[in-house]
Amino acid sequence: MHASQATKSWLLKNRTNVMDWPTCSPDLNSMENLSSILARWANCNHRQFPTIYELKSTIIDAWEDIESDFLKHLMNSMLNRPLKWFPTLEGR
Repeated sequence: MHASQATKSWLLKNRTNVMDWPTCSPDLNSMENLSSILARWANCNHRQFPTIYELKSTIIDAWEDIESDFLKHLMNSMLNRPLKWFPTLEGR
């Protein structure tokens, strides 16, 4: 896990419990899910972009088309995911 020494020191000083987090765990990272959705939208029909500006514009359009309810659903779905990976958390 990557964490700054200052963060580790603060957590230790404040007796904050932390849990080990599996590396490369897209199931536990909502941004991985969202970036995958944006990439699929932008690459629809194997579209190629002649300029970085067109790619950026397409990604911005895709972002603006995402409904706020979808983002809420995505975030709410994240609440139960740690229980799948860390069964010892259940009942806390």
